[in-house]
Amino acid sequence: AVEKKSAHYRRGPELTRSPPMADDEATAAVSAAENDAAVEKKSEGESKDDDWLDVLGTGSLRKKILRSGKGESTRPKPSQKATILLEERLEDGTVVKAKRDVVYNVKEAEVMPAIDMIVCLMELEEVALVESDSRFAYGTFGLPPKVAPNTKMVFEIELVEVEPPTAAFAQTLEEFVRDVEQKRLIGNNYFKREEYNQAIDLYKKAVERLDSANLTKDHSAEGDETLVKPVNCLSK
Repeated sequence: AVEKKSAHYRRGPELTRSPPMADDEATAAVSAAENDAAVEKKSEGESKDDDWLDVLGTGSLRKKILRSGKGESTRPKPSQKATILLEERLEDGTVVKAKRDVVYNVKEAEVMPAIDMIVCLMELEEVALVESDSRFAYGTFGLPPKVAPNTKMVFEIELVEVEPPTAAFAQTLEEFVRDVEQKRLIGNNYFKREEYNQAIDLYKKAVERLDSANLTKDHSAEGDETLVKPVNCLSK
C-alpha cells in the first residue's frame, strides 16, 4: 500500500487592512480636503487681485500694470498734453475701438473720466489694463450700436508722451483757437449724450482758456467769435 503523505501548507502572512472608517471620520476627512482646496483657491485669487489697484476703493475703477514705466516723476500733471495709445474693449474681449493715438490735455475733461483719472497715475512708457464701471466710461447713453447703456468697459492704455502745458500767450492764434474749439466740440458731444455736467465743464474750461489769453486788438474779434460758440451751445 502506498502511504499518502499529508501535504503541509505554510500560510503566508495575512495582508493587513485598515479598519473601516466611520461615517463621521469620512465626513471630517472630506471637509478637511475641501477646506484645503478652498484656502488654496482663495490664496490664488487674492494673489491675482493683488496685481490690481482699486483706484477709488469701491471696485468701480481698477488698474493693473502690464509694463512698468520710467518712474513717478514722469507722471503727467494737470494741463500737460498727453499722448496715449488706447484700445477699448467690452468685458468679453470684443474690441469697441482699435488701438489708436489720443492726444489731449490732462485733467481738462477732454476724455472720459476713467482715462483721465488713470493716466494721472501712469508713468511714461507704462502700459496698463483698466476696468471701469459705466459711469466713468460711456454711462447711461452707451455708444450705439457697439456699447449698450450702463456697460462696463476695459481699456488698454500706453502713456507714450507727455508735453509741458503751453501758455496761451505762447501759442499762435491758430493754435489757440484750435485748442478752445476742441474743448467746445467735445463739450457738444457730451451735451448730445445728455451728460450736461461734463459739457458745462468743457465750456467753462474753454472760457477760462479765452480769459487767460492776451489777445491783441486785431485778434480780439476772432477770439470773441470763438467765445460765443460754447455759450450758444447751452441754449440749443
